[in-house]
Amino acid sequence: YLKEVSTGNELIAATLSGSTSQSYGHSATYDEQGNIYTGARNFGVGYPTTIGAFQVNYGGGGTDIAISKLVPDGTNLIWATYLGGSQSEFPHSMYVSNLGELYLYGSSSSNDFPVTSNAFQNIFDGGNISDGFSNWDIIVTHLSNDGSTLIGSTFIGGSGIDGQNSASFNYGDTYRGEIVVDLLGNAYVASFTQSVDFPVSNNAYQQNLAGGQDGVVFKLNNDLSNLEWSTYIGGSSNDAAFGLRLNNNNNVFVTGTAGDDSFPTTVNALNPNNLGLSDGFILELNDQGTNLINSTFYGSNGEDHSFFIDLDSDGYVYIFGQNSGIINPSPNVYSIPNSPQFIAKIDPSLSVLEWETVIGSGSINGGIAPMPDFIPIAFMVDVCDHIYISGHSAMAGLEVTDDAIYTGDQVGIGFYELVLSVNENDIVF
Repeated sequence: YLKEVSTGNELIAATLSGSTSQSYGHSATYDEQGNIYTGARNFGVGYPTTIGAFQVNYGGGGTDIAISKLVPDGTNLIWATYLGGSQSEFPHSMYVSNLGELYLYGSSSSNDFPVTSNAFQNIFDGGNISDGFSNWDIIVTHLSNDGSTLIGSTFIGGSGIDGQNSASFNYGDTYRGEIVVDLLGNAYVASFTQSVDFPVSNNAYQQNLAGGQDGVVFKLNNDLSNLEWSTYIGGSSNDAAFGLRLNNNNNVFVTGTAGDDSFPTTVNALNPNNLGLSDGFILELNDQGTNLINSTFYGSNGEDHSFFIDLDSDGYVYIFGQNSGIINPSPNVYSIPNSPQFIAKIDPSLSVLEWETVIGSGSINGGIAPMPDFIPIAFMVDVCDHIYISGHSAMAGLEVTDDAIYTGDQVGIGFYELVLSVNENDIVF
């Protein structure tokens, strides 16, 4: 767990989980007080759960979700809990509401994953689970402020594989997708499914699986007892919805990977047609999930994945992902040309490119990319329009500032963190 000031040159908090069994960090978030929340997959007995937590004991099987809440400077563990059944669970994304309550989206192969009595879907619908890995459902859980109680918890899925991505290639891409929560405590999730019977609403924009794997976007109420709306998003190849944000009208902006030219776009789109192999996509759904307002491809002539999205105060759209072909940076924007990680800003109608850039080591040669310089793992645009990115498995050769707390000269795999200035012409750190 790591926390830094915005200039990047001072370490505020860093601590180990304290688990005596193996744990892999998957997700993290924060609340309005600056408390730190972490979500891991844990492989056995020994995670430091706290007295009164919802689930103090390991559930069994392959892995459980393990959640910790720490004070802002990392000196004290407020609460920690397991969350899991007798097979395997993975946390994908977490979000804290304005009431300080944690929502978690993940995936499970356990037919006894803890769900609430009034859950929208209280039965695992993933088929055979005899080996713990045969099939998967999406899970969404809403915990109380003190981590002691389930306010809501539900499966959501069909008879196929749900919540396990097959549309990209990095380590950890299986467990992508995102959850966000509105001011009323409704939960919105972007994910993926291979189920032909995934639960969708009667008036959903796309009611049927188009082929392979499709993205899914859905909204659940506060206690996760009702599916407000749900829709597939996809074409005939493998597609995935990775990130989402709400605008001021609660329209939903989604980004992800589109497998081919059959993915739905609109006539005014920045790129109405596929640019290469798989492309990134950005789309806007209305607040009921019934209409596609705008949709566009984004990418290069190679294989591209758009993993993260954010909106600024004026509604402009920012995306962050990977490209295997050449993307030419806009003038006067910080860039390392011929690099395989992109950031782009697009107008709210998804029809005008404001700027685009690539960052990394400049390792693309002739349109064929080697391994990425790092794997995108977090993204944010702040209220002043600074852009924050983070990635794991960072390679040597990435630019760091003189006051960096870690220069990357040491041998090994690490994280890479970068902040762009407000006008995008330089790096802050």
